[in-house]
Amino acid sequence: MDEELVAVATFSTEPEAHLARIRLEEDGIESIVSDGVVSNINWLYTQAIGGVKVMVREADAERAHDVLERVLPAEPVEAEEGDGEPETPAEAPAGPVCLVCGSHEITGTRRRLGWTALALVLLGPIGLIIYLLVRLVLKETYTCDACGFVWEK
Repeated sequence: MDEELVAVATFSTEPEAHLARIRLEEDGIESIVSDGVVSNINWLYTQAIGGVKVMVREADAERAHDVLERVLPAEPVEAEEGDGEPETPAEAPAGPVCLVCGSHEITGTRRRLGWTALALVLLGPIGLIIYLLVRLVLKETYTCDACGFVWEK
């Protein structure tokens, strides 16, 4: 590749960029991934360097754009005027979910860091070890308030 190279796509991770590169090469377009190593060393640098880039010859750029446009997911659609914020998926409540009905209305034992810290402070390292061994034996049990299903974790 002795010609001038241009970026046809940018990605936040190197594997995504390599998938695009492979797709371009399947269509006969030679390409390389640029800045992937930097993002692997420290992923926080990825945004600073403009992402991981897929580069092609300037002569192949238009054809590469067409190929990637067909295979890459579309950009998020912006909200129309008057709609307010763009729709985002509803966040699922944190915590366990019933394995049978999918309900989040669960009661049961839950492990808390507070008891571990209290065991360490009051009983010392030996007491902490004993406490952790007991916790390994005891199972966490959950009960679904919606369907009554009981399970151990």
